[in-house]
Amino acid sequence: MNIDDSNWKWGLFYYNTNDARVWLPKRNPWMGFTLNWAKPMAYVYIFLILVLGLCVPLFF
Repeated sequence: MNIDDSNWKWGLFYYNTNDARVWLPKRNPWMGFTLNWAKPMAYVYIFLILVLGLCVPLFF
């Protein structure tokens, strides 16, 4: 799927309500993946990543 530059906010955040993907490749695919911030599941993923990152050091 072609990623249109107009869907990038401030050049950093991908926001497209018509795109069904939550995770998608960055503009340069070799740099990894990014989230589609138009999807509520993106916020769930960020919350889980933060909670996991904060809790793991407390228990190990």
